[in-house]
Amino acid sequence: MLRRQKRKHDVRSKMPARHMTSIEFRAVTFITTLILAGVVIVLGIKDPVVWSFLSTAIGISLGQAIQIGRN
Repeated sequence: MLRRQKRKHDVRSKMPARHMTSIEFRAVTFITTLILAGVVIVLGIKDPVVWSFLSTAIGISLGQAIQIGRN
């Protein structure tokens, strides 16, 4: 029993943690929003709340992209 406990070791990867940059995060959220919009279109959901949420998310993402492009 003791040998089994001694042999246990941390199996986690030895690679350092990598975090997304702000540009990567914005790209992922924009693509995810577009995928959600595609799913809503395919399913034929006509709920105004869903469409207002998606249009707001797409508008914010595009607005941030345009602001970054100007700077």
